[in-house]
Amino acid sequence: MLKHDPNAIKPEHISYEVKEGGNEEWSEGINLFHNPNALLKIDKKKFLNIAHHEFKDGLIYSDTPEFHPYFSFNINLVDKN
Repeated sequence: MLKHDPNAIKPEHISYEVKEGGNEEWSEGINLFHNPNALLKIDKKKFLNIAHHEFKDGLIYSDTPEFHPYFSFNINLVDKN
């Protein structure tokens, strides 16, 4: 997960259990790279819970939500009892 500390050199490792009826959002971990040459610009307000990346003056600027995973994997466990 993205660590919002400006001095961080590694992501933050987290784990959590997703239970039936849990709250996982479709937008978790999505990145939108805005094309500075696009004729039709995408309004960032239409996609509030994703990371937005823009190229300006030779630099990439990123606006990321508080919870932003880089990658994930799932382990499915079945209770045989």
